[in-house]
Amino acid sequence: MAQESPMDPAYARRAHLLEELADSLSLASSAIRQANLPVLENQTSRQRVLVQRLSFESGEQFPAADRATDGQWIQELARIEAKVARLNRVHAALIRRARRTVDIFCRVLNHSGTTYPPPAIRPATEGAPKE
Repeated sequence: MAQESPMDPAYARRAHLLEELADSLSLASSAIRQANLPVLENQTSRQRVLVQRLSFESGEQFPAADRATDGQWIQELARIEAKVARLNRVHAALIRRARRTVDIFCRVLNHSGTTYPPPAIRPATEGAPKE
């Protein structure tokens, strides 16, 4: 029985970064659902760093080792990339929905300003208790 060779370091780094990105997208989506702005901002920053690192890593060429194991690595990367793409679509949909909700509240707020007249100004002595 042939022993399966370990994943090449370049593939392993990319897989690790993609898994981290998937984790961050998942946490950010939960933060949107819970309206947790600090967590969302933190995860957005984390995603920015991970994408920069992935962009840098993609400039490297993957070594041409044993084609049989290369195929396994490529399949594993494709699986993780598909997971990230799916989570990214879900995250984008949540952001669009949240944006629409904010827009609705802004429109309501803008139009409610003329609904109620400003309170009348009363002299300070008018409402003061009598001794």
